[in-house]
This record gives sequence, structure tokens and C-alpha cells, in this order.
Amino acid sequence: MGHTVPETLNLNDRQITPENYAASDRASLENLETTGRYGPYEKELIHKDGHLVSVRISGLMIDKDGEQVIWCSVENISELRHAQQERQCTEQILKQSEARYRSLVISTTQILWVSTPEGICFER
Repeated sequence: MGHTVPETLNLNDRQITPENYAASDRASLENLETTGRYGPYEKELIHKDGHLVSVRISGLMIDKDGEQVIWCSVENISELRHAQQERQCTEQILKQSEARYRSLVISTTQILWVSTPEGICFER
């Protein structure tokens, strides 16, 4: 998240969580009180420089020296999110290409092919 360990120890959840997650975070804490755990769930946290970082969070209520504390695991899933967005974009391009080809096949009784001088066929 771009913070040093001492900076992190002085932060609270509200300082690194966008406001639009307030309701879902409250629900997670209620679940923690009821079941002793929450998550995993995904959300975004605010990096020190201001950009949002996609994370997966899990929490567990534990006893430490007679005091109830929350042990929380935060996993950066930004690369996973980026890969999913790329896949969705590629799928959309493929759907558009397929729709284009289908419309050509439907609109004509002949199939159109384009090939290289070596005879390798490809769609244009």
C-alpha cells in the first residue's frame, strides 16, 4: 500500500478504505461478531499515492493474551484483476469478429476467404 511499517501501524481502516465500502465493511464486521470470521471478499484500498489497489481480505477473531483481536489477511489481487479485464476485452473482440463473420455468411450464399500468397487463410 506504499506505507512504511510505522506508518501502517498508525493507520486505521477508514484512512485506507474508500467510502463506498462502508456498508459492506459494516456487514463484514457484523459477520465477524456472529461467526468469529469474515471473508474472503474483494474490495479496493487506497494506496499512499492515492490510486486504488484491488485486494482480497479475510479476517478471524483470535484471543491474544486474553484480549480479542482481529487477525486480517490482505492479498493484492491487482494483477489478477488486470488479467481478467484483458480476458474480457479479448472475448469481446472475438465475439465481434464472430458476429461479423456470421453476418457475412448469412448475407451471401458464398463464403469469403482471404489468403496469403502461401495459401494460408485468414479473416480480414
